[in-house]
Amino acid sequence: MKENTPFQTGTDDLLTPCTDRAGKQHLCCRDSLGPHPLLTSTNCAYYGSKLGQTMGYASIQLTEILGLMTFRTDGPFWTARFSASYFGALIFNLLCGAIFIYVPPVSILLGLAPLSLHRLVLACIPPIILVMIAEIEKSEYRRQLRLHHATHGVFRSDCS
Repeated sequence: MKENTPFQTGTDDLLTPCTDRAGKQHLCCRDSLGPHPLLTSTNCAYYGSKLGQTMGYASIQLTEILGLMTFRTDGPFWTARFSASYFGALIFNLLCGAIFIYVPPVSILLGLAPLSLHRLVLACIPPIILVMIAEIEKSEYRRQLRLHHATHGVFRSDCS
């Protein structure tokens, strides 16, 4: 691939020392070269950007479905009754996410990159934090609701 670029003979005749506004030395392309060669989509920066976008996508998709899990009940999410429709949506969502990320024709079409286990775990951190925050907020909501009921004389003996 290098043989098809102006860099086929090396960089000595193509680059010249230059100084930026801060006085830092760099190597710059000579102006006599014409258009500068562009990097292909296989360079490290491009692939790193693709990984970041994929991690963001995985985080957002998982946050959506786990957010629904916490909003299904005023109590802690683990006390909610089983719901076939939610369970189906959860499985469908996770399956679609796996297909979008790990099936090569689909991930290439969507511009995503497969995630290693380490990166997938990192992408799961924001959804887990959201669930924790939602559960903390719901506990405060339940406390406020009990106070409100107590001030209005509404009591239930089976409430915790």
